[in-house]
Amino acid sequence: MSGIEITRQIHIPGPEDAAVFGEPCYARSSGLEMIENVRHASMYVKSDGSKHYYTSRIYRRRSQDNGKTWADEEEVYRSDPGNTESVQKTSLATILHPKDVLIHLYMTFEIDFDEGPFTRGNRI
Repeated sequence: MSGIEITRQIHIPGPEDAAVFGEPCYARSSGLEMIENVRHASMYVKSDGSKHYYTSRIYRRRSQDNGKTWADEEEVYRSDPGNTESVQKTSLATILHPKDVLIHLYMTFEIDFDEGPFTRGNRI
């Protein structure tokens, strides 16, 4: 069996220190227009070595040609690495209502920086 040749990659560019998550959906019940929420998830390492995960950026992008090309749109949220505010935001989903209404769902949550990232101190 011969090797696999990759002729095209699906990749959303992002900063080197962030995981990038895309959530594409169609923007209308007919046609090729798509919209996507893009979220950058980052990790901040404090001086004592403790780590905290946070959403560093959320923005939207739109495609008029079924995802072949994309244009960035407005930024929805941004947080700096050293931001120790306890309230953070993340994107959950974009839903197309049957009446061609786009619904964007976000979650706001509190972080307790004195506890680890996966402990009970971090709550929705």
